[in-house]
Amino acid sequence: MKMKNKIIILLAVLFSFTTFSCSTLKELGYTPEIKMDSVGIKGLDFEGITFTCDYSISNPYPLSFSIQKVDASISCSEASYVELSTDNGIKVEARGNRKNTFTFKIPYETILKIAKETDGKESLPFEVKGAAYLDMSGIPLANMSSLELPFNVAFDVPVFKPHFSVSNARLVMPTVSELTSMLKNSGMAVTKAAKVAAQILAGKSVTEALFDGIDLNFKFVFDLNVKNEGNSSWKCNIQDCAIKSGSNDLIDLALSENELTANSNIVPVTATLNTLKMGKFIVQMINKSGEDPEFSLDSKLTFTELKYISDIPLSYSTKIPLSKISTK
Repeated sequence: MKMKNKIIILLAVLFSFTTFSCSTLKELGYTPEIKMDSVGIKGLDFEGITFTCDYSISNPYPLSFSIQKVDASISCSEASYVELSTDNGIKVEARGNRKNTFTFKIPYETILKIAKETDGKESLPFEVKGAAYLDMSGIPLANMSSLELPFNVAFDVPVFKPHFSVSNARLVMPTVSELTSMLKNSGMAVTKAAKVAAQILAGKSVTEALFDGIDLNFKFVFDLNVKNEGNSSWKCNIQDCAIKSGSNDLIDLALSENELTANSNIVPVTATLNTLKMGKFIVQMINKSGEDPEFSLDSKLTFTELKYISDIPLSYSTKIPLSKISTK
């Protein structure tokens, strides 16, 4: 009897609930709501800044509905710069709360163009404004086929455009006497060692077989240039660095410093190349022929004046033309 009574009471509650008009539901707060949780930086590249916008939609009904679409305009000073339409078909469960995220990208050129009209500001006030459109056709008690939930949220955009480049690449060559001594100590006859050393330092082509069984170290050095266009304060922490020649990683890569600021920085980089492991690459630099090596790094940026998460990843890679690697 107890179970039967519970069923009767439940049916009575559901019946009374379905007799509410749409206006009654609104008066009692029985309508879906949207909440904008946060806007943050998802990632950086050398074209612009990608942001994420987190939101949630609550469903007070005992039946599910879906999101038809989310339309949004990203603007600054009422001028729209990015338009998006997304998230169609996402389901919001009965009595549930659906969290979701949409992303958008603001190009650096847009940021710098707006910043020219300001007086050296470190950030610009942007706004995400739009609406979520809900398909309510499966909710008869809502007495509507669709529902629009407007939203808007403000966020700051750093006035920022990073620039990384590589310059002054050079294979550090020893003197004739130093190179002769190294070749001789590696087992080469004195006369041959002197002849080979002179050929190398004269810039003449050499073969890969020249360094077979020869244990020598060469230094490969270049400058990493880092600067920022804009007024935003930031710190850049250089993480992993690598130089690849084909599929081979060059080891012993060292930077003179790892933490950089928004001011222009020139960071000397040094790689130690051993002929037993990288003889082919050393020969390519001497002969200036073959596949250009690639330099890559992973860094993490922190905007010191803005309330964004720290250590935002920024990766960089570039080819270093063999033709521009000095051996003098």
